[in-house]
Amino acid sequence: MPPEKKEKLKRLFYRGALISTLLLTLVALLMTRPWSRHNSWKQMAIFMPSKRVANFRAMDEIFPSRPIRRGEPSHRFETRERPLPKTYTYRGKQTRLDDFLDRTFTTGVLVLQGNAIVAERYFRGARPDSALTSWSMAKSIVSLLVGIARDEGLIGDLDVPIGSYASELRASAYGAVTLGDALTMSSGVAFDERYERLFSDINLMFARIFYFRESAAHYLASLPREAPSGKRFHYISADTFALGLALREAIGRSLSSYLEQKIWKPIGMEYDASWNVASDDDIELAFCCLNARLRDYAKLGRLVARGGDWDGRRIISKNWLRQSTRVEPERAPGTIPGFRFGYQYHWWIPSGGREAFMAAGIWSQYLYINPSRDLVIVKTSVDPNFFQTKDEHVAVFEAIEDALR
Repeated sequence: MPPEKKEKLKRLFYRGALISTLLLTLVALLMTRPWSRHNSWKQMAIFMPSKRVANFRAMDEIFPSRPIRRGEPSHRFETRERPLPKTYTYRGKQTRLDDFLDRTFTTGVLVLQGNAIVAERYFRGARPDSALTSWSMAKSIVSLLVGIARDEGLIGDLDVPIGSYASELRASAYGAVTLGDALTMSSGVAFDERYERLFSDINLMFARIFYFRESAAHYLASLPREAPSGKRFHYISADTFALGLALREAIGRSLSSYLEQKIWKPIGMEYDASWNVASDDDIELAFCCLNARLRDYAKLGRLVARGGDWDGRRIISKNWLRQSTRVEPERAPGTIPGFRFGYQYHWWIPSGGREAFMAAGIWSQYLYINPSRDLVIVKTSVDPNFFQTKDEHVAVFEAIEDALR
């Protein structure tokens, strides 16, 4: 090959390499948006062990969010301190409560009995005014909003398919899933919820929404069906996400606005809250990421413990809460493979013969409620072993309950 031709090919190669590098750099910048407050570098680091504690109380700095404003006057609990048990028993072994709280990387724990806070403790830099994220506890809040929408006639029969409300999902697998099947985690839609797998659906969902800027509806519409709807329990966050889309269309506003108007202001929350969203103009991450203070989580628990009544004001119908927590036989405690708990409309029912139920999230976020004792326990954590400690958490809550008799 003549030298001049070699030189020309070399120049073309270098030019192509330069253009490719510039294009890749541009794509990387558009995807990660380092200039943005909510950039992908922060989002990719959310679960880094050295950053988790701080990240879980700074979710508004990591993901976009919508505010949920408090009203006036705010409801203030009485304080009537009582000692918590020093130990509890789990699988025949007695363990110190303080050791458990430390081992599960607890950031806050609050125990409410009646209208009085009997214990309130914070750890790892958290304070009473820290906005601690809820993770999947938010799923139970979505259930409350569905109940209110039903009370108002905005949502009818739970046998109606999601596609009847969420037009963007009408032609997808979720289009034919009923509201009831989504509430009971039995959609039949294929979705891998395993956080420990790098390329599981739950991890890829965050990547597609926040790194590739895909809309929530487009992502959900891409999920295939793996089983008939309503036939088996399969806990997946996508069910709540799709339910959130249907709820938004039914109420004609954002979930944050509805929560603010129907619950946050009426029951006198002490602080503003926020709910992370897929993007500034997209839906709330309905399956997670409501950010609030422990005292306000406790108010949600008290509202539910008292059958939807708040000091004489009806917020949610008692019948809806009864339906939400009265588990069907096929989802009763001990009947779901891999779970000792039962499940109904986005609430977990422990297997202990008590009248308790709870909202629960990864990293050991809990809202434990026993209406017969007028008892609410809130616990937020950054627990790396949250799958292994879920049964032990219930043993701790039951020990606290017994100590307060």
